[in-house]
Amino acid sequence: MSIGNLNELRNISKEDILGALGLQSKSSGFAYALPAVGIFAAGVLVGVGLGMLFAPKAGTELREDLQDQYNKALDLARQQFSTMTDKVQAASTSMGSASGSALGSTASVRTPSHA
Repeated sequence: MSIGNLNELRNISKEDILGALGLQSKSSGFAYALPAVGIFAAGVLVGVGLGMLFAPKAGTELREDLQDQYNKALDLARQQFSTMTDKVQAASTSMGSASGSALGSTASVRTPSHA
């Protein structure tokens, strides 16, 4: 067997060998679970929507409840956004002051002049 043949053998992948035998790699459990979770979540959303539409409430009450839930979710999202913005600004300020002090300490270092 020549060295060229050995190099060709090194370039063969597991998928090449399995494909030649008519086989394939085993899928992980995650590959099966993710679509199932997505379908379940979609079913839950459809069920909640249908339940709200057929609930024994008047249309105006249902719309008011939906508006209240929407406003609560919007307020929560705004609070979370504000909190994250504050954290980012604080981190940016602390990083800026740290880099400023680092730059200040290197300002006294002199570089050799080329004559």
